[in-house]
Amino acid sequence: MSDKMTNNLSLINIPDSIDTALENLSDKPTKEIGSFIGDVFYRCLGGFSYKSDQMRILRKQCLIELESRIKQGISTIPSEKLIKPDFQTLVLAVNNAEPCLDSEELRERFANLIARACNIDFKNFIHPSFPTILGQMSPFDVKVLKFYVDNKPERFITYTYKSSEGEHFDRIPYMFDSYPNAEESPYVSLSISVLMRLGLLGIHDNAIMHQVKNSPFMATEFYKKCEQERIEDGKYQSSVINGQVSVITPFGQAFINSCF
Repeated sequence: MSDKMTNNLSLINIPDSIDTALENLSDKPTKEIGSFIGDVFYRCLGGFSYKSDQMRILRKQCLIELESRIKQGISTIPSEKLIKPDFQTLVLAVNNAEPCLDSEELRERFANLIARACNIDFKNFIHPSFPTILGQMSPFDVKVLKFYVDNKPERFITYTYKSSEGEHFDRIPYMFDSYPNAEESPYVSLSISVLMRLGLLGIHDNAIMHQVKNSPFMATEFYKKCEQERIEDGKYQSSVINGQVSVITPFGQAFINSCF
């Protein structure tokens, strides 16, 4: 797209008061698409009123940043591939983005989704459920999913305490062999559970749980601390780490292509 086209692209010209319409849209060749997106923003967000000046300023800044990311994304689409985004997906994206505006991680994903919805190459990948999924994710969930995408771990591991009477307790139900901060293991485990519930990650259909004796997780200070606590407590006499092959589901891959 030419510099002239890029400079003329203004999807959401935020007025002084965030309570008023999100209007003053783009010139050609993206005028129709810009107007369409702007109309949806006005319909979904134009009625919000923020009595707190601090909240008003924060929301306005977040909307400006969202606009900038959307504009940047659309500006990279060749003009022959520009399409009007699906109305259902766009409305759901704007509605689900509003409570997530103060999260940079989620703003970026919503901006990617809206911009790619304007690209015919993504038409068959983007599903109307994607905005709702983003709206159910925390910024930490986004961080964990991005870690998975970037590092492609082969498996999930489960760290389990065991007693001589046959009782067991999953100290960390889901984790990666290697992760930048093992102290975050409980939160990573929760996020993996959420991402699995959302249908983005899963266990391979043919995966067999197997004991892992050389996981890098065992070298972390977090693991050593947990082992010391287990020994001092005395309820569980041993522990084991098991692994299962993990996968990105087909649905998850489409979601990642559309939002990441």
